Amino acid sequence: MSRWTIGGCRGLISKSYVYDILGGVKTNPSRDIVLILCIAAGMDRKLVRRVLENYGHRDLYVKDTRDIIIATYINNQIYDLDRINDELFRYGLATLNGES
Repeated sequence: MSRWTIGGCRGLISKSYVYDILGGVKTNPSRDIVLILCIAAGMDRKLVRRVLENYGHRDLYVKDTRDIIIATYINNQIYDLDRINDELFRYGLATLNGES
């Protein structure tokens, strides 16, 4: 994972936590953390699905409003976490953060 990816997390995840995930020290990151990393890395929808499954999380679900918003940004190749979180907030939904 590049420095850009780690920087793309915009302070949502600490650099040391990202390195722990990549180094295998942290083996069970939350779904939000996995999504943040995927978005920061500019992954397409297919790759996001595979990464979520590899970490034991469900895919983005089309009947879940929060997941639809996230998937729409990914499908349109808009990997801006601030814009995604603004949209989630506008709908009163939980934003992507490194705490969950």
